[in-house]
Amino acid sequence: MSEQNSLEHKSEHKRLSIITDILLLIPFVVATFIFLKSVKIPLNNEASSEVLSLETEVLSIEDENELLIRNIKNDFGINVLYGKDVAPFAKRLEATEQDNKYIINNNLKVIYDALDKYPKEVFNMTLSKENPTYIMLVDHFDNNNLALASRNNLDEYRIYVSNTEKLERAFHHEMYHVIEYYMNKKEDFLYENWNKLNPNNFRYTEDTSKIDKKYVYNEEDMQKAMSLDNDYYFVTRYSKATEKEDRAEIFAELMIMDVKQNYLNKGQKIRNKVDYIFETIEENITDNDFYCSKYLK
Repeated sequence: MSEQNSLEHKSEHKRLSIITDILLLIPFVVATFIFLKSVKIPLNNEASSEVLSLETEVLSIEDENELLIRNIKNDFGINVLYGKDVAPFAKRLEATEQDNKYIINNNLKVIYDALDKYPKEVFNMTLSKENPTYIMLVDHFDNNNLALASRNNLDEYRIYVSNTEKLERAFHHEMYHVIEYYMNKKEDFLYENWNKLNPNNFRYTEDTSKIDKKYVYNEEDMQKAMSLDNDYYFVTRYSKATEKEDRAEIFAELMIMDVKQNYLNKGQKIRNKVDYIFETIEENITDNDFYCSKYLK
């Protein structure tokens, strides 16, 4: 065979080989396309979201609860206890510990989101070994309390919260008490001028059955609420129990607020109390923004 014929033969053989390879590849490509279409693999961010969803589904509810507890400890320095770990404390407080793992899961998520509304400097107190802080989950209090905070002689802080639809608000109320406990360690007379912000001759009363609505903010009376001459000094009736409860109620209202209320306008009597609270926090803990700071600009 001549050299030219040999080259032509090789070239023809090569073309046939390529055509054969292509024909063999086509069914594979078609099959791959059909498979990918059938499983509907998402793209970009959608794919990432799907993967996260699948990972979450792998966790049992018990494992997810333990992960949430670790995250609260790592991010905020706060320990969370429930069930048998709370039982001895709950008994002394006329409370029933929480054992329902699904309720615990929801409570933990609410608490994490609530804690995320605070500037990180607030948690310098809880991250320190000097002030171990615990959140104790209970099912309910027999005496109709929603929550309470305590400090013992070892400077341990405990916040007890029950499972109610007002859990977040109750938590912020008690969290403020803890903040005030901490500030009192640094300064003896935190709010020595507080009573000057109340009506003349006003006295707090711990007998809640005797507390009326006088001086309590009523947002429905819009015209009165917008006037600087109004007589609104308290955000709730319970604010009139003690000055500490007054401050905690104001703080709790601010931390769950969705829309700025009229009492936050400059010159309002309640706004004067708000400013005093946050000036004190700024002097003792942080001047960085809380969730509610946007309503105080």
